[in-house]
Amino acid sequence: MRRTLNILFDVRCLQDDNYRDRGVGRHSRHLIQSARKCLTSSADTRLVAITDAHMAPLDAEDAKLFDDAKFTAYPAGLTGPTWFIGLSPMTHDPLFVARLINDVNIFKACVVYDFIPLHEHKRYHPLPWRRVAYNLSLYWLSYHQLFLPISQSSEADLRKVLSVPKDRTAVTGVAIDPTFVRPGGPIARPFPAGYILAVGGGDPRKNVECALLAHARSRRLQNARIGLVVIGYRPELWSSQLRAVVGAAGGDPSLVLISGWVADDTLAVLYRDALCVIVPSQAEGFSLPAVEGMAAGSAVIASAIPAHQELISRDDLLFATEDDMAASWLLDRVVFDPDFRRGAIQSQNRVWRKFRGDAVADAFWSSVLKRAISDRDSPGPAILNHRPRIAFLTPLPPDKSGVADYSAASLSEIAKLADVHVFSETVAPRAINNVSSIQPLSALPCLSRDFDRVVSVVGNSSFHVKIFDYLTRYGGACIEHDNRLLGFYAQMLGKERATQQAERELGRALRPGELDEWLNNEAELKTLFLGELVQTCEPLCVHSRMTARLVQERYGAMPILLPFSIHRRVSVVRHAPEMRECARAALGIPRNEVAIVTFGLVDRTKAPDECIWALELLRSWNIPATLHFVGALGANARLVDLCRELKVEPYVKFFSDFVTEDILQMYLAAADCSIQLRTYSLGALSGALLDCIAWGVPTVANQDLADNMDAPGYVARVPDNPSPVLVAEAIANFVDREPDKIHLEAERRTYEDAHSMQVYARRLMAALNL
Repeated sequence: MRRTLNILFDVRCLQDDNYRDRGVGRHSRHLIQSARKCLTSSADTRLVAITDAHMAPLDAEDAKLFDDAKFTAYPAGLTGPTWFIGLSPMTHDPLFVARLINDVNIFKACVVYDFIPLHEHKRYHPLPWRRVAYNLSLYWLSYHQLFLPISQSSEADLRKVLSVPKDRTAVTGVAIDPTFVRPGGPIARPFPAGYILAVGGGDPRKNVECALLAHARSRRLQNARIGLVVIGYRPELWSSQLRAVVGAAGGDPSLVLISGWVADDTLAVLYRDALCVIVPSQAEGFSLPAVEGMAAGSAVIASAIPAHQELISRDDLLFATEDDMAASWLLDRVVFDPDFRRGAIQSQNRVWRKFRGDAVADAFWSSVLKRAISDRDSPGPAILNHRPRIAFLTPLPPDKSGVADYSAASLSEIAKLADVHVFSETVAPRAINNVSSIQPLSALPCLSRDFDRVVSVVGNSSFHVKIFDYLTRYGGACIEHDNRLLGFYAQMLGKERATQQAERELGRALRPGELDEWLNNEAELKTLFLGELVQTCEPLCVHSRMTARLVQERYGAMPILLPFSIHRRVSVVRHAPEMRECARAALGIPRNEVAIVTFGLVDRTKAPDECIWALELLRSWNIPATLHFVGALGANARLVDLCRELKVEPYVKFFSDFVTEDILQMYLAAADCSIQLRTYSLGALSGALLDCIAWGVPTVANQDLADNMDAPGYVARVPDNPSPVLVAEAIANFVDREPDKIHLEAERRTYEDAHSMQVYARRLMAALNL
């Protein structure tokens, strides 16, 4: 049974308007199209496009060339031999694919076009940062194992610039389109007496002025009314710039026709019918106009640069790039000496055949296959079995974040199974047992192959902005703590981006004010804002069974379910009288008071109004209840007014700031019961409810939240749109029928065993295929 060969292509040149339909895009497309045909005898091939989600999507026809497309260069999930092909490695950010280039298990080959920007940096990279970026691209270019320059001159330059050994290069040329091979069909002649054709463009190195001057200086061409057609130049510049050049040289501007890019079939006939094709470029990696002109059957003269000298062996058909007089004399000879023109065509007729599509494709893929097999069979360094190395990008304590606390607890257990290195923005992070290192957050782990996996921890707060940016840019595994990221997008990334993301996920425009409606009432939320994570994460891990189902239904992706696990362990049994009494005394809670606690930052999604109304009902039923909001009040001062209005102000306690771990644990020990509610569903989770379950605190929770947490029997369920009456009745039942402490403790222990961090760590390692 043959193994499948994965070929990963960096196709950003096909997403970029500057390259998609030019020589780079066409050469890239030809190599991709020919891959299966050229490699059928060696392996079953699976072609994968590495695309950048921040660029225009692949054209539909280009997308059909691939079996799959990835939005990052994170190589998770690949089995079998893998090749990476850099189609245009010097044109886009090399860090985007750095992890693939760094992977010793992946064979890397790249197309090399030219090093013109290096030699002419003042023209192409006048700013220092542009030169630094180019040199960075050169650095990453050097890490490929095989270089496939498009010409011998590019190969020579490559060997000088990067000191690449000869056996690491293979010159392939560039395939010409069959349209240009001896084209048929008529075309309206642009000049009755005939014309000379120059194919250039707006880049100054195309040196179109030399062709204009050569044509203008020739009295024979001017008197014979032989025209000059220039293709690929912006026509609007003709009147202001090029007319002046022609006029100053004594030429007739009416004999010059400037055109933008034309269709291939039109260009092919223009080549065919031209008296001569002139290519005056100052520098090229490969000269497509020269080869296309030869294939169409025209005589080609060109500047004496290395790329032209390897295509045109006759010195009498070449001229110095700045010698327009020599070019003018050569034009006269080709146009007015039929025998000379005929001899030029005959000598060039053998050249273009080397650049037929099948010849170039065979040269490319046979070189790749030969080098890949050679490198595979070469003995490498012995690699001892090692524990998996995992990089985690996450906030840590003392950051005031439940996610930070959860990460610290989980990493301590995961680090028993792997070498764990944490990258965090947290200032002065606390040490974590078993973790190998804690380093400042950067893109380094995303780019380095020092780590077998990179895991980013994502939540709804500001602590995750850079982590989110790195993850969606470079890919990796993700532990997504929230069941929706509306708040993160709207508040951290801005409402404009939030709107754009919602419209992408819904496939429609949002109504005016619709985003604000969701922010005011998340029960009306129509999408999860998880689309970017779904397309870039491998794998995406979620903590809620409902979230996993919704992701599958709405995004067509199957996330990994990692059930929420207990991260605050109880050191002694909560119900021990001495522990409870000590905690209540420290908090100033009398023995006969029914202490109701709700944990976490105070937010309208947690139904604080309903909790206060429920307290008012309990007090009216002569139950001596007090309500403690153990979490920062934030911008919810109106709740104080509600307490005053309902005359329960003396029985409600608020905290103005983040609650310390010591106070939190004292409340868990002291509480008679708890309320944990969510006004939205969508797979909501609650670290606070998990704490209450772990500590054996009888709790009232809405149905959706309790089900998502697999809550045990001492969590009383109320409807998802909870009424104060039902909440108050559930608490009254706790007071009237004090739970069987032995049965409750048995339930608590069973839940704790099933939702321990040890179980969580093993499940995560399995999800990461480690």
